[in-house]
Amino acid sequence: MKLGSSLQSVIERVDQQSRSARDFIAHSRHLRLALRQDVPSLVLDDGSGALPFGITDVVHDQIAAALDIPVTYYNRMRIDHPELMATNVNSWLSRSDQRRLVRTSCDGVPHVRALLSDRYRPLDNPNLLAAVLPTLQERNVKIVSTEVTERRLYLKALNERLTGEIRVGQTVMAGVAISNSEIGLGALEVRGLVYTLACTNGALLEDVSMRRHHVGRRHGGDDENIQHLLSDETRLAADRVLFLKLRDVTRAALDESVWRQQLGKLQAAARNEIPAEALGRVVEVTARRFNLSGAEGEAILAHLQRSADYSQWGLSSAITRHSQDLDSYDRATDLERIGGNVIELSGGAWSNLVSAN
Repeated sequence: MKLGSSLQSVIERVDQQSRSARDFIAHSRHLRLALRQDVPSLVLDDGSGALPFGITDVVHDQIAAALDIPVTYYNRMRIDHPELMATNVNSWLSRSDQRRLVRTSCDGVPHVRALLSDRYRPLDNPNLLAAVLPTLQERNVKIVSTEVTERRLYLKALNERLTGEIRVGQTVMAGVAISNSEIGLGALEVRGLVYTLACTNGALLEDVSMRRHHVGRRHGGDDENIQHLLSDETRLAADRVLFLKLRDVTRAALDESVWRQQLGKLQAAARNEIPAEALGRVVEVTARRFNLSGAEGEAILAHLQRSADYSQWGLSSAITRHSQDLDSYDRATDLERIGGNVIELSGGAWSNLVSAN
């Protein structure tokens, strides 16, 4: 498991991001792409004053998706012909009657953090931390890995009192992983975490989990002007209910009876063998099923062969072991989630994977 940053550092960064953030609701026709020396910016302008913002790579992808411009073509224009990109984007924005939630930041150079539907429901990181940290402290768990990336906030914690053995000498520990995106890149998510002490791997399980997509009612009324979006009492009341559920799922993921059920599933996976001659094919099928790259598949196969644990549990462990080799905390967590998905394959799904060509 990647260690990430210290909890205090993450709290400070989340607080800084929150203080510099501003959200706007704007009709698409009040947005335009401007170029200065081929560097694009997104301008909010309803006639009362233009507000230019820099654009991140994430937002470029969101602009392409919002306007149904194929991302490969959009990126080609962005690199080779920025004027054509601006012409295309502005033409489609002027024809759209959609309202957009524009999430911006004034931290450093003002920039757009996200371009989203006006139905996007912000579930922001300060509120998440305020809801979940007291629950983790109450359970006396150890927070072992935290990070806030451009895409998501992550918080991973272990209950050192809940351990068990997959096999003799292979000790694992129960935990919980919580993540959230403020910019439309995935749901608020809680998953059970299984941590292997010997190799510090972490797999994220879905059987004790919660996912809540950021979808709600439309923001604002029919005002034609750009509106600065403020938190309202109705949304805050709904958020309180959601964060209470988050607290309950977090507690359940750290419950002893739930852990014993998870441990039984892990032990069963360790008994599901992979024929030695089928290792390469099984990893190849797994890579296709879970959208792993060719390089990732090769590295996972090498870890699997090195461990000599030719089982469903061994395959999961090889995937999560490779996650530690990656620079990206986001992608490392993706692999921890995939490792958990491999464990949770049903008996029939596992048999099909092992026998597939």
